[in-house]
Amino acid sequence: MKILIYEEEKIYRDRLQDRIDDFLAEKDVKPLEQLVIKDDTQVYQIMATISQNNIYFISLENIGLNIARVIRDLDPLGYIILLSLGFPDYQAIFNKKISALTVIHKDVNFDYELTSIFQYILRRYRQVRKIVNVIEIQSKPVNLVLVKNEIAYF
Repeated sequence: MKILIYEEEKIYRDRLQDRIDDFLAEKDVKPLEQLVIKDDTQVYQIMATISQNNIYFISLENIGLNIARVIRDLDPLGYIILLSLGFPDYQAIFNKKISALTVIHKDVNFDYELTSIFQYILRRYRQVRKIVNVIEIQSKPVNLVLVKNEIAYF
């Protein structure tokens, strides 16, 4: 699992990365690789080299909705968290069928909301690990998570 971030403004990107690092250290979670997305064409390049079920923080400013749509197509089970400075156009998000986990306002309760969403993702991740009997293969640059009852043969 990796964390991908699309945030154009350096101040918010740095703040987000700092909070992610703090949370992972606090919960004693193995550091997750963080990748910064610059544009929608880069999403295809990144997704070609990594596994699915990643965490995505996508700013809604400018081309954020388009990037979120591309990500949803490439990673149908990934966690998409949308970041907004103002009131987002929920109808546009719904119409793009992004299936975002939540929308976090960048200025209001940002730290609390971010911690809350990470706790949820961590709890879900652990639940899935208990429920589903999986095999995880870690081989740079790709990490695969295979469900045992879906494996036909090797």
